Amino acid sequence: MFGGSSVWPMPCRHLSARGLWCEASVLLAECFDKPTALVRFRGAEHCAVEDCELTNSGHTAIRLDLHCRENRVRGNYCHDCSGRYMNAVIRCDDDQHGTLMEGNICCRTGGNGEGFISKGDNDIINNVVADLRPAHRHRGYILFPYGSVRGSTIKHNILYSRRKGQILYYHSRPAGRHGEPPPRLSDTQTDHNLYFCSEDADWAKSHFDTQRPLGIDRSSLSADPLLVDPDAGDFRFRPNSPAAALGIRPLDAGKAGLESPYRQRFCDPPQR
Repeated sequence: MFGGSSVWPMPCRHLSARGLWCEASVLLAECFDKPTALVRFRGAEHCAVEDCELTNSGHTAIRLDLHCRENRVRGNYCHDCSGRYMNAVIRCDDDQHGTLMEGNICCRTGGNGEGFISKGDNDIINNVVADLRPAHRHRGYILFPYGSVRGSTIKHNILYSRRKGQILYYHSRPAGRHGEPPPRLSDTQTDHNLYFCSEDADWAKSHFDTQRPLGIDRSSLSADPLLVDPDAGDFRFRPNSPAAALGIRPLDAGKAGLESPYRQRFCDPPQR
């Protein structure tokens, strides 16, 4: 998909979007600065969004909503999304459960500057969320706005900030919706994550102080992940990176999106 967005109507089952390169041009008003997504599944079951490169979204890169079940969002490179309505890069909405979000790279996101939204029992594993650039209402790198998140696994992720004062997790709002209990990080299995802010060595300290007594992030670290060159899209690890000791697998942004020769033909200039 080139220069637009894709929405699969509900219900859809066993559908896969793989190896796409999708960019929402600012000239396409229906895609940019509108409450939409570059790739969106509604009411999906057993579907997948894998190995796609998504850039310049005005709202969300990947969105799954309306009671989705058992989907996979893996190996995607979502970057440089600067629309003023930009929400989370990858968003699971509306009573969604069983979605695996794994091996994705989310970086240089504007708007609200948020990484993942999860509303339900979903797993966020071995992702990199880096250099979020909120212009307003930044709530966090990983958000649980409402709905029970009991049973979710949040592990082997790298959250990498370049601005002081940003928020790691948004959860534990005073009340849920429709009388449901509020989501709490302590209801999840969260550990073996790596947190780093280049402008604040103590970025994760208050998080550790409040969550470790609850059994959360007891083995996680606050340290520089020693990424090779994130500005150039290289999120592999340099020697002696603490990520390897936590069991975090390196991610290669070059494996997402179009392959040669189509990348050279359609991406002008190439994205990396």
